[in-house]
Amino acid sequence: MTKIHVEYGYGLSEKNEWIQFDTITALKISKTISLSIKMFTHKDMDLYFLNQIITIKTLSWPFSYESQIKWFENNFSESDLHYLLFDKEILIGYLSLTKIEAEIDIKKVNNIWGIGSVCTFETGKGYGNLLMQTTNEWLKVNDQIGMLLCKDRVKDFYLKNNWILFDKIDIRIERLINNETNILFFNISHIDVFSYNGKLF
Repeated sequence: MTKIHVEYGYGLSEKNEWIQFDTITALKISKTISLSIKMFTHKDMDLYFLNQIITIKTLSWPFSYESQIKWFENNFSESDLHYLLFDKEILIGYLSLTKIEAEIDIKKVNNIWGIGSVCTFETGKGYGNLLMQTTNEWLKVNDQIGMLLCKDRVKDFYLKNNWILFDKIDIRIERLINNETNILFFNISHIDVFSYNGKLF
């Protein structure tokens, strides 16, 4: 399996703050939690990791194994990305990045990634923040725009991680589930009209 773009190592400092190391160094640190984040394209995702992802996703969204397999088959293209957070060999966090094409202020834009399925094995450990901060860095370095949909109960989590909820924006999403869904963006300063009619993520 080919690993692309990202392979980061992290350790927890004495001040309980995440510090980034190169992966080899992070795994050698003693008396600390050492983590690694790896990114794979969907075409390189094998069944072993896919089953781990489904296991951790089921903690937040208890759908059947068969329905989750079908979700991956129907909603992911080969070039879409998976972010996996490991503690040694154990998967403890996950999110997906789906390349989408949308219209921003009536202009077609194709450097947008939909962020979905943000989940961790445990809450309150900072794992979700670590996933989002690493994703933010990847979006900035590659000059890409991030977009996500979320409910009110998790909106503050994304705002804390520097995502933007625009106050005055005309949202036109054909498959939007309901009006209680929040649409947040990253790495873009202004939007008047946003239109999207593609696949869910």
